[in-house]
Amino acid sequence: MVLLVERFSKLYTKLENMHHNDEEALSASLQRFQIHVSNIVTELSSNTTSSEFLSLAYVHLCLQMFDLINKAFAKFVVEINYPMISWELQPIDEFLNCSLNFLELLNSVSSEISYLKQARLPLAYALSLLENQPSLAVQNLKNIEVRKFSHEFNEKVTKSEDNSGSEMERVVLEALMEVKGFGFWLFGVVLAFLSGDAKAYLDMKIFSDKMENCLGLKVEKAISEKGFALKEIKEVNFAVNSLASVASTGKKGSEAAEDLRKRLEGYEKTLDTLGVEIDRLFAVILAGRNELMATIRQKE
Repeated sequence: MVLLVERFSKLYTKLENMHHNDEEALSASLQRFQIHVSNIVTELSSNTTSSEFLSLAYVHLCLQMFDLINKAFAKFVVEINYPMISWELQPIDEFLNCSLNFLELLNSVSSEISYLKQARLPLAYALSLLENQPSLAVQNLKNIEVRKFSHEFNEKVTKSEDNSGSEMERVVLEALMEVKGFGFWLFGVVLAFLSGDAKAYLDMKIFSDKMENCLGLKVEKAISEKGFALKEIKEVNFAVNSLASVASTGKKGSEAAEDLRKRLEGYEKTLDTLGVEIDRLFAVILAGRNELMATIRQKE
């Protein structure tokens, strides 16, 4: 009887050690994920000292960083061997809500890009009139003006706050919180820069505490300046004013017209690139949701 008790005791100790080791391995994987995400954001910080800050190029970089964070989460889930088919209720709810939030934000970004693309049309029309109808052309040479941010964002939250799940569930939820926190902050930057309205950033900051550092302070300083605008918009507007000044005197202003034409081409090309990136990210997020929904149907 004593030998039997000893065997059970050794077996229990062995299982307890294995469980402890599993917890340590999961915590180590989570820590590596968090460090990787932190490094991604650090890379974003290193680009704020260049002339590309407050520009469409920086907006594109923010979207690329968001994509990298999503890829890091997918890699993390594979590393801890926790496929979607094994997910419990709370990670499922959190992932679906998080992805729905991101799809809504991507739609808002797409709307801002569409507005900025439409804003160039009167200028292109003015250039077409310049040769034969210069006075009418001058009337259409108006600066690109950003609009007040009007999108209302309502975060979709997970109702369940049950903390009785497995250790695997806990680390996945923590990783999702990282993705959501940094994702919301990045979209706040993107929407504020595109709309020229600090409200977009401040609205999103409510849902994220991830960037209370020098990068967050630099963004807040940039968007707190009255009339802040993207570098590309400033350049186009400068070219518009230069051409309007020349054309209003009756001169053709061919050099000024060519400068505006080049600025508009670069502006449109960059916005097209952003549009393609938004469409791609939308497809990626939607595919993740569809994959999870398929696993839910399999379980049923």
